[in-house]
Amino acid sequence: MGKIEMNKRAVVLILSGVACVCFVAPVFVRTFTAGFYSLTFLIVGILMLLRGAEQIQQAKTQGEHIPWWRQPSIIGGLAMECDAVTFFIDLFIFDGQAFKVLGNAFIVFLLLTAGLFIYAVILWFQQRNTNNRSEQPLEGE
Repeated sequence: MGKIEMNKRAVVLILSGVACVCFVAPVFVRTFTAGFYSLTFLIVGILMLLRGAEQIQQAKTQGEHIPWWRQPSIIGGLAMECDAVTFFIDLFIFDGQAFKVLGNAFIVFLLLTAGLFIYAVILWFQQRNTNNRSEQPLEGE
């Protein structure tokens, strides 16, 4: 096993542990549910944004140009970040006065999350269909 494979395995184990803590702990500690989910979506969103940037760099080295708004990983990462902000705002809405101030921002980020997520799913399906078409042999071959 090479050094790169060991590093990938370590990163996967660490991220799996973080994900388990973030999804299991709120079951037992109900008070911190929004905080755990906010942190989880923040981490996943950052990883998706980094993956999208890496895919764009790979495309540039192959001589292709992919705009960031056509990259499903980046749009999905932005949706996760908006969801993290939504959960974070939810932490601070505990009385009527705070809802007047933060309620509109909560609704805006909730709608933005839904829109970005739907757009990311559409892009993922388009990318999958494009990849399937490119793998199929031509009829004359």
